[in-house]
Amino acid sequence: MSATITLTGPEGKLKQVLNFWEEINKEAPDFGVDEFARGLTKDGRRVVSAICQSSVGGEHFYQDQLFDLLGLGGENEVWGVMGGIGRHWAKTISQPNPFIRKWDTTRSRGYYQIDSNLAAELIEALKAVDNEGQLLVYIQGETGSSSDESIRLP
Repeated sequence: MSATITLTGPEGKLKQVLNFWEEINKEAPDFGVDEFARGLTKDGRRVVSAICQSSVGGEHFYQDQLFDLLGLGGENEVWGVMGGIGRHWAKTISQPNPFIRKWDTTRSRGYYQIDSNLAAELIEALKAVDNEGQLLVYIQGETGSSSDESIRLP
């Protein structure tokens, strides 16, 4: 989704409006699952989404499924994605990392599974990230000069 707003007026005043908008968004950061979802890499979003989809259904997401999903060159790259998810969780959420590999002793395979309520919340946050857009503001000063400014909406 994207939107365009055209404002006409003194360029200095319009830039003040943009600066004000950016400042009020900085003052109230969202350090929840929405912020976590927004900060994930593309591969991170794919992995978190797959783990969440399995978890909501009460299923395990096995590490071999993780390798297939990412299709990366080797184990180190896959563990790098998982490490990035864990570090990002630690930075944005002050709770223990739910994306820890567990071991299925009957199948001798590692798997991931998180709380189904958290999984559902993360799925919604990931959908919102996929639908985020930018607000484009077109500024036209009194002198007729113009510039485009864009801001990422929270």
